[in-house]
Amino acid sequence: MDNKYKFNLKIASLPSVDFVYENALFVNAEDYQLMKKKVNSENLFFAKIRNFIFLIKPNEKVEKGSIAIGKVFRGMIALSGTGNVDIDCKFLTIFIFKNE
Repeated sequence: MDNKYKFNLKIASLPSVDFVYENALFVNAEDYQLMKKKVNSENLFFAKIRNFIFLIKPNEKVEKGSIAIGKVFRGMIALSGTGNVDIDCKFLTIFIFKNE
């Protein structure tokens, strides 16, 4: 696929416990728009970290240049709570067909 891009982001905690239920990783809203533009995505896009795939969502409470990852996901993919992480991003093209 030609839509694969790497980003290096600072690991951050989730902005609140409510984000645990989203089952996603979060980046700053501005970073999200820039990343979507770079991977040429108009829809959802995903990050691959150490062979695990996660949905990326925007949130204005996440500091620019950071990726908010919950404690459970950090433990699952063996990441510390500090430092940086490289992510590979890909977009998902969604096709919707009407039945007529």
